[in-house]
Amino acid sequence: MRNRRFQYKRLGLLLALSTGLSCVSLGLPLQRALANGWILYQEGNLQPLVGTHTFAGTAGQTVAIALRVNGFTGAVTLIAPNGDEIASNEYYGRSGVPTIVTTLPSSGAYKILARSPYGQAGTYTVNVRVATAYDLAFSRGVQLNQQGDYAGAIAAFNEAIRADPQNPDAYVELGDLLYAEAMRLKPEEARSIVSAYERAAAAYERQGNSDMAQMLRDQIAGIQAEAGLLSPEPVSGQGIR
Repeated sequence: MRNRRFQYKRLGLLLALSTGLSCVSLGLPLQRALANGWILYQEGNLQPLVGTHTFAGTAGQTVAIALRVNGFTGAVTLIAPNGDEIASNEYYGRSGVPTIVTTLPSSGAYKILARSPYGQAGTYTVNVRVATAYDLAFSRGVQLNQQGDYAGAIAAFNEAIRADPQNPDAYVELGDLLYAEAMRLKPEEARSIVSAYERAAAAYERQGNSDMAQMLRDQIAGIQAEAGLLSPEPVSGQGIR
């Protein structure tokens, strides 16, 4: 019922604009609304849910800012005293705690934006503390992993473990990376496997077994994507013993 009364009021406003104020130059969208006989026309701007917090920072100070959310996906952004965005983070390894580790460029009031980028609602806590050696190493490991420098990330997570052997997060990230490295194919290995599977698929097709041939070609596509091969290698005897 509340929406209906609101719509009636908007209709009255549109009628007033179309009659008593006909001499006023109206914007094109509103003109179209009047011409189409719309009951309601109103523009809006949806923004992600944001909570704002401030703290006093000192130039050269290295801080760790962590956002712990409850029941929704969160992200944290740091704004400098001059209004520039310094850093933003939504994914920080498997911990699920958006975190920024950075050195403050100037002294003044810094603004933290605790965001809900998907429009979800829930409670959260945000904390700022002086970054430790563990924070610095772990943050570097996360960044290197995202950049594809897996060897550098492994070294950084090992450094984080040495700095704080009791923190489980670095062990998890290191384990994930080592497992991925063990499963990751080198390009020459992938090409040999692709060559063998291509030959097998062609043989299955000659036998009339198109299902098996397609299954192998699906595997080929996955192997090429995993190894970063942009195009299939020509079928050859390379790698076949």
